[in-house]
Amino acid sequence: MKFLSINHLYIIIRIALGITFIWASVDKIINPGQFAEMINNYKMVPPILIPSMASFLPWIELFTGTALIIGFWERGALVIFNVLIAIFMIALTSALIRGLDIQCGCFTVSPDADKEIMISLIRDVFMILAGMWGLTKAIQNHPTYSGCHS
Repeated sequence: MKFLSINHLYIIIRIALGITFIWASVDKIINPGQFAEMINNYKMVPPILIPSMASFLPWIELFTGTALIIGFWERGALVIFNVLIAIFMIALTSALIRGLDIQCGCFTVSPDADKEIMISLIRDVFMILAGMWGLTKAIQNHPTYSGCHS
């Protein structure tokens, strides 16, 4: 007896990724100033762009997470999810290589949060793998998908 179909697994993963993004957005939306400081700590973004980025990025996470949970605009939401996770991974890798001792800013803007960048990077690897698998399933489930032809 098959307990969990691939389509059920896809829905569970999509919802889990959506919850993760919503959870990640909340503290940043409430505290954009602190989030701006965290973005600045990475030393990757021109200072003039940081306030806009700190105000805009959490809302993208919130809307993307909501779309993933309710199943609205699935493929687009999964593309945005994967692109953002890839960008986050690049920022974390850069911080790790440069030896920055910073809090990642992933789920909280608290300066007391865990500063272990490697753990955040490993978590993001699993999230992007799940996101890429989800995007593959969303494309395959789309009515216009006809598979690969040789």
